[in-house]
Parts: sequence; structure tokens; C-alpha cells
Amino acid sequence: MGEDRYLLVANGTWPRDEIWQPLVTNAKRIIACDGAAMKCAEMGVKVDAIIGDMDSIDAAYLETLKKEQSTLLVPRTDQTTNDLVKAMYWAIEQGAEHLDLMAVEGGDSGHQFASMMALCEVPFQSQIHTNTSTVELLQNGVYTNASLPRGTVFSLFAIGEVKGVTIKGSEWDLSSVELLPSTRGLHNATASDTLEITWNSGTILLFLNHRSLL
Repeated sequence: MGEDRYLLVANGTWPRDEIWQPLVTNAKRIIACDGAAMKCAEMGVKVDAIIGDMDSIDAAYLETLKKEQSTLLVPRTDQTTNDLVKAMYWAIEQGAEHLDLMAVEGGDSGHQFASMMALCEVPFQSQIHTNTSTVELLQNGVYTNASLPRGTVFSLFAIGEVKGVTIKGSEWDLSSVELLPSTRGLHNATASDTLEITWNSGTILLFLNHRSLL
């Protein structure tokens, strides 16, 4: 539900307007990760909270925020987690039931990969929105999507060992196979009105492209 969605903005490259603007509209609260607050201000996005060690925010802008007191500042100096994960934990503490993450692209490739793996630390459905795709962690054994246009490109990757994977409604269906971390699962496409993925155990990282092949 829209009222339960928290939008977390990392300090990376923003996706296209048609991707991020609906996320802002549907968010109950918007949280900026440290220096992302300045990009939000530049784009006219009002944030509810800024989380991090505050070392990437311009000092003058930070002082302005402190004086205005319209944005909650949540210092987090723990160096064992990045600002995105700190924001995720804080949002969960505030009662978030769905997290949307954006601006994770650009910069160090290790940080980008860490953003994907951060989905493993959330106990409920969360999605990363990039310029080309939506990324989601699947853990419950069943995934069904009846709203995808035919020809939607998707990829799925095993996080560890995943047993009994079955895919229906795609160009290349699978029937009760075992997936291990590898490139298997890259670049499939929907071939019917409903995509269904089931598996017996394990965790899957699903990438859904924004544009179809048709």
C-alpha cells in the first residue's frame, strides 16, 4: 500500500524522470542517504529525514537544515554498514512495510553490488529502481506477476543454492531445476500474460527490465 512505502535515495545517479517521480509521489516518507539530500533539494524533492555520518553534505547546507528544523537529521557513524543499509534499518524501525530504493547506480562497482545485496537484510518486499530495471529479492517460494507486457525481459540469479526452480510463462521455461550462483537465468522474456516462478528453497534476485522486446 502506498501509505506504507518508504523511498530511500542513495547518493548515486538518479534514474529517468518517469521512474523516480512516481516513487516520490507514492512514498509515505522520503529518506536521503547523507549527500543524497543535496541532490534531492536540487530536484525539488522534499525529504523527511537524512541518515548517515553527514560527511558528504555541504557544511553551509547542513547548518541551514539545522536552523530550519523541517528535516529530521539522524546521525549514524557506524562504519560497518553503508548509509543505504543504515537508512533501511531506520525505516524498518519507523514501521515501514515496503522499501523503494533508488540512485544506487554510478561510482564504485563494489558499492553498487552492495546495494543489491542489501535487499537480503530486509524482512519484507523491497525493490531497487535503476535506469533500466527493477530489482527484487524473492524468498517465499512463489512469485506471480500478471501485469507485465509480453516480451518483458527479466533475469534471475541464485543467491546461494536454490532448489526446485520452475518458471512458467516465459520464452525459456524451467521445470524443477537447481540453480547455483552463475550466469544461468540471464536474459529471459515473458511469453504470456502471467509470469510464475516457484522454487522449493533458497533465495533469488530478480531483475525486471522496464522495456519489453516487443
